Amino acid sequence: MESVALSMDVRSPSPSNGNGTLRVYWTDSYFGGDPSFFSWTEITGVTDQLPDKGSNEYVSITADLSAAVGNQIYLAFRFEREVSTSSAIYDIDNLLVEGTNDCNVSISDPVDNITLPYTEDFESGNLDGWNQFNPDGNNEWGPTTFDDNTTALTSGFSSADVASEDNWLISGQIDFDAQTDEVLTFVSKGRFNDEGNELEVYILSSYDGLCDETLRTQLTPDLDPHSGTGFGTFTPSGSVDLSMFTGTGYLAFRFKALNSNDTSGWEIDDIEIQ
Repeated sequence: MESVALSMDVRSPSPSNGNGTLRVYWTDSYFGGDPSFFSWTEITGVTDQLPDKGSNEYVSITADLSAAVGNQIYLAFRFEREVSTSSAIYDIDNLLVEGTNDCNVSISDPVDNITLPYTEDFESGNLDGWNQFNPDGNNEWGPTTFDDNTTALTSGFSSADVASEDNWLISGQIDFDAQTDEVLTFVSKGRFNDEGNELEVYILSSYDGLCDETLRTQLTPDLDPHSGTGFGTFTPSGSVDLSMFTGTGYLAFRFKALNSNDTSGWEIDDIEIQ
């Protein structure tokens, strides 16, 4: 999982006896309007680091926000005081939310390299030619069959901890120097995509690209536009140009849950690299 921290500079150019304090909260379920109608979680450690009242000097504050990992969140800054007289003042600057990736890549039994041109239709009924990686979740990609057609499927449905699902399906190593002007095609279908979650597709330069964004390149295929309940329809990706890649790399499909309510899913099929 990722470690996330909130940092900011704060000063309190108010009377030294000013009443009140600053608190910071987060939520993944704010839809506008009166914030008191929603459930908020206080970010601990902020009030303990606030500067002395009456000081014009900014103090740097850092607080752990890792409890919000896996969610799209809203931050709220609230000034609370007990009496209406002699109010304290707080100024905030240089607000930053930053994550550090500490996931541990472990592919214990990598699959064989693949030879171009390459095709995969999953009609074998298994994913034996693919690696799996999910650092904290309990779901994986797996084969599913409907109307005599087998595809690869992943989802957050029935997960013990939906927000932690980060499911990767990774091909064997590809030699992009074996031929030129490579093109990727596949089809995709969404399921119960109430949260608007999109499948992500990458070329990794190494397995470390699973954790290090600088070692992966996100591709921009056409995806099933289905949203809401029910099932979408298989949508061709179009021709995705891979000609800029050299050396070796890996094709990777990723489903990452957006929040604790994200039980959407994705199917892929008919993968070709020509």
